Amino acid sequence: MNFDAVAIDFETTGSVPGFPVEPWQVGLAPIHRKDVSSENLFESLLRIDERPFNRYAPGRHAKLRVELASSPSFHDIWPILEKYLCGQVLIAHNVGTERSMLSAYAPFIALVPG
Repeated sequence: MNFDAVAIDFETTGSVPGFPVEPWQVGLAPIHRKDVSSENLFESLLRIDERPFNRYAPGRHAKLRVELASSPSFHDIWPILEKYLCGQVLIAHNVGTERSMLSAYAPFIALVPG
């Protein structure tokens, strides 16, 4: 896939003592000629094992626990994500979160400030 840029947004469990911060949802919005390529939008819930979420973590994770348990892992959907992310200009919704999630789960992607 070749786009001008791809916007990425992770929802995470937030910080909880004794547990790593983990992504539970990812969304990608390819941008082509300054417009979001709506036919190429991608989003997925991500499997999270039994663990607490930070009570201030945004999103509907509490209502989605059953769905999250049966969702694919980050590694399961990597072949799809790779097509969107590798070689693309990335736009982060929250640069600190997106950078830390990509660094942890896809450390081989070169993240260079633009």
